[in-house]
Amino acid sequence: MAAAVPDMQFHAIGIGRGEQTTLESLNDEGLHSIEQVMEKLGHQWVDVLKMDIEGHEWDVFGDFYAKPGSRLPATQLLVEFHWPGNSDRVWQVLDALLADKFRVFSVEPNYYCDDGACAKNLLEFAFIKVSDDGYVCSPHSHVHSSTGSAALALPHGC
Repeated sequence: MAAAVPDMQFHAIGIGRGEQTTLESLNDEGLHSIEQVMEKLGHQWVDVLKMDIEGHEWDVFGDFYAKPGSRLPATQLLVEFHWPGNSDRVWQVLDALLADKFRVFSVEPNYYCDDGACAKNLLEFAFIKVSDDGYVCSPHSHVHSSTGSAALALPHGC
């Protein structure tokens, strides 16, 4: 088990094509959507979202961005893409991430297999969300709206 780091929490939760039902417990077996997990944890924003979900990333992002106006509330997205045979799916997901203001800042092959040949099919991408004028999209603080509820204060254009 990893050592505890102040103000950091690790949740070993299966993210995938979540059921349409309400998530009762994070200990429930099965896969859960990003929205379900964030709702259950009470998160409005995630600083770093790391996903290595063995090929399911294409469906997770495809489903997430299929909803009009969807925006992934994260500053950094670290994901291992298992390259599929369907290049249309690749461009659909990468175009959606680009439209959501995520920009690639690192790509590297993953050589961790018996003979290293997997590197052409396993790529580690690191994205950061930035505004059109170059500001990192990360909440400055929580502000209260006129209704009294907390809202995220993001840089203009995020």
